[in-house]
Amino acid sequence: MKREGRYGEALKMFQKSRSLGSHSFSPHEEARLYNDMGEYEKALECLEGYKNTYDYGKLQTIAWSLARLGRYDEAFELYFRVIGIIEESPSFIQDYSSPQAGIYYTREELDEQAREKQKRKRKELSRVYASIGLTYAYQENYKVAIRYADEAIEYAGDVADNWNVKAIILEYMGNYEESLKYFEKAIEMEDCNVFIENKARMIKRWCDELYHNGNGIEKAQNLINNAIDILSSIQTDEDIQDYVSLKDDMELKISSDELKSIPRDELFTIAGSSFCGFSDFEKGMVLNLVCEPGNEFDSDAIAVYYCGKKIGYVANSTRTVCSITTPASEMHIYGKTYGEYVTHYKSMYHIARLR
Repeated sequence: MKREGRYGEALKMFQKSRSLGSHSFSPHEEARLYNDMGEYEKALECLEGYKNTYDYGKLQTIAWSLARLGRYDEAFELYFRVIGIIEESPSFIQDYSSPQAGIYYTREELDEQAREKQKRKRKELSRVYASIGLTYAYQENYKVAIRYADEAIEYAGDVADNWNVKAIILEYMGNYEESLKYFEKAIEMEDCNVFIENKARMIKRWCDELYHNGNGIEKAQNLINNAIDILSSIQTDEDIQDYVSLKDDMELKISSDELKSIPRDELFTIAGSSFCGFSDFEKGMVLNLVCEPGNEFDSDAIAVYYCGKKIGYVANSTRTVCSITTPASEMHIYGKTYGEYVTHYKSMYHIARLR
């Protein structure tokens, strides 16, 4: 449940369990949940009194809370202490045959045990190195942060979160292309909503930068569409509307820039499309404009057709005409004329131009 980002539900389960006197959830699990939720002080409260323990899992959780609170010196002290505990832990020391106890292992069994213990040890160390890397990244010491992230991957390249951590550090560095590759690697290894959300947030940050720097806006448009698709495919607490708003802002800028390059007397607004039951507008679609001098409601009426079907009229009132376009009464066209659909402007107006 936590990995799916459903933190509120998980917390309720912890609280319900505690109220019933159950010990099925440990303070360590609750602390990790609070860390996931960004409640770092509460995480520390859960593990109060455990700073002198030799439980490296608890110590690493405490170190992470301290790092997120900006208490970096305390965090580093604990991280390096955790490394020492893992290095000396009996859990990773080689087993031996003990004839006195009636325990006999073959050479092959001992070698296999050694390999498995070494693998587990490297995996545990990799998690600490990844956390150290992130902590250095929070201090904007990216050179050291990347070094620890690379060491984490070298220790255990099969741990997806190590790739996720390097992707985050690269994102902080503004190296978005590389960050995307590492996020995709992490997701390929483990289809985890947390990694997917991280990837989407990175893409949004990348798009923001492209958009506000005024270059690569078309690339940003493609990226933000991808981020919206990503988030729509999972259950998430991430606010997709923020992504949609950025997409709308970019579309408006692109539309505005394009429309500014076209003379006003060539632009017109299409009104009444919903009344005609048409909504499938596409950029570049060819339109037919047909004057209707005998129209009982408006002698200046100009009907808009697409593929032989009437899809609306050239707007001709202050209520329906976009200010940057020309109303039907000022267009001075006769008979049949062609137009071309340009854009949906400000999410209100369907704008086209004369051809």
